[in-house]
Amino acid sequence: MVRWGLRLLTVLVFALGMGVLMPIPAHAAGKVVDTTITSLKIQNLEHQDVDSVFHTSTFYLAMDWDASSHGTDVHAGDYFDVTLPDNMRFPSDTTAREFDLTDTQGNVVAHATVDPGAGDTGGTVHVVFSDAVENRYNVKGTMHLASRFDETKVKMDSPNTFTVTVNGEVSGHSTTAQTGVVVTGSQPITEEHLAKWGVDSTDNPNQATWQARINLSKSPLQNGTITDSLDGQNQTYVADSFSLRKVNYSQYGDVTDTLQSWTSDELVADGMLQMAPDGKSFTLSLGDTSDAYFLQYSTTYTPGMTLHNRMTLTGDTRTYTSTASHHLAASGGTGDGEHTGVIRITKVDEDGTTPLAGAVFTVTSPDGSTFDLTTGADGTVTSGALRQGTYTVREKIAPAGYELNDQEYTLTVDGTGAAVQTVVDRPIRTSVTVTKAWDDANDQDGIRPDSVLVQLYANGQPVGDPVTLGADNQWTHTWTDLLQREDGSDIAYTVQEVGTPEGYTATVSGDATTGFTITNAHTPTTPVSPASGRPSDNLPQTSDDSGRIMTIAAIAALAATGCIALAALLRRREQ
Repeated sequence: MVRWGLRLLTVLVFALGMGVLMPIPAHAAGKVVDTTITSLKIQNLEHQDVDSVFHTSTFYLAMDWDASSHGTDVHAGDYFDVTLPDNMRFPSDTTAREFDLTDTQGNVVAHATVDPGAGDTGGTVHVVFSDAVENRYNVKGTMHLASRFDETKVKMDSPNTFTVTVNGEVSGHSTTAQTGVVVTGSQPITEEHLAKWGVDSTDNPNQATWQARINLSKSPLQNGTITDSLDGQNQTYVADSFSLRKVNYSQYGDVTDTLQSWTSDELVADGMLQMAPDGKSFTLSLGDTSDAYFLQYSTTYTPGMTLHNRMTLTGDTRTYTSTASHHLAASGGTGDGEHTGVIRITKVDEDGTTPLAGAVFTVTSPDGSTFDLTTGADGTVTSGALRQGTYTVREKIAPAGYELNDQEYTLTVDGTGAAVQTVVDRPIRTSVTVTKAWDDANDQDGIRPDSVLVQLYANGQPVGDPVTLGADNQWTHTWTDLLQREDGSDIAYTVQEVGTPEGYTATVSGDATTGFTITNAHTPTTPVSPASGRPSDNLPQTSDDSGRIMTIAAIAALAATGCIALAALLRRREQ
């Protein structure tokens, strides 16, 4: 048991590995497209609507399909499935089971595959969209399937109903369509001398098979002769395909038994069959006869064309003619949709070349709905597929460091390409102010200069020439129209004094937003007069001695007063 379990585990692991490696079915790559069958009809091989079809005839099951509910959201690999009527049969020819749905320019919009059920009845047709459907909306089209009746499931000479279902319940959406037609059965043939028809070759789509009932009524013919000709360009008879049988027919024209038969070689050897040199006509001699015959032969055929064939039965006194045509019942259809367009916005600096990322635009659609687009690193943004119409674009958020552009732009999406708009933003400008302050005891030493030079720097690099600060401009200056950002980052503005005055130190305070202050500090070195606060050597001088004498007298009086006070103090201590 353990050994069996290990073997099973090995198989499972291998299967899982194969599952990873095996290709995914084509339809698995896409999604199911909700599709509606808006029309279901039965048509003859000339694509004409009919209300009755002979029970053995080939016809078209024709339908109109509509996937427009998906808008622009139909992409390569998306698909839908139509369940086919189980009372119809679908030929095994390649052209009947594998076909393309094309637009008016011949582009393949989708590929369809018929997968019949048991006995070639019913089944499904699987339709997978190609990349030609990209950037289209209102996707819809037609489909016609080469079909025959399942004679075991239809009522002869009565109306019959045929039903198709789209997608079953796979997508949660199912559409059923019906059509009806009278299936006519064989009718008794009272008198017939010649009847001819063409059928599809089951073995070779490049050949057509022709069949003829000859003298079903068994009328006496003298020197009976069959002549036949083709009108198709480059179409010829297949020499070894001839088969002639002397037969009996039922009242419905069906062969009941064969009395005698000839092959192509035997017909030629007996001198009955003569081919024209160009291979486009032949003569078959029956002689004097009152028998009925069944003739079959093949011709070359170019798929897609209608091949006509004319046969004549003549006797000495009577002539009968039958004309038949052959058109291979190849399935096919159409698919198309309106081409979408896109909006492409380019955002640049006022220099016209610098791309700006991070700009957000609001786009208003023709129906009033809106969506946003944001520019990337290259300054551009492209919308998804849009329906044709007139759109408006307005900037919602400007890139960092730039002023908002409030202009509204009108763009027309016409399905021929991109509606392009370049939007220019002006950088936000700023200003920087510098003020000179002095900390030098109001120029006590008298060394303050009349002016100084100050330099502005952006990210450490000088901006323009130094400016002069002095009494004329109240020791202040403002730089204006400065860029706020550069290369996606804020610019760091600084100031510096050019050459600090001798005897001073310089200190910078503040910032670019509030303004800079450059303070020059100096500590005075000369003593200050008590009376004036000015240096003593700056006191005014007098020309006479009276002031000097009064000063000396005052000093002597003060000294005497002090001595008296000191003597009194000493006496108190002695006592």
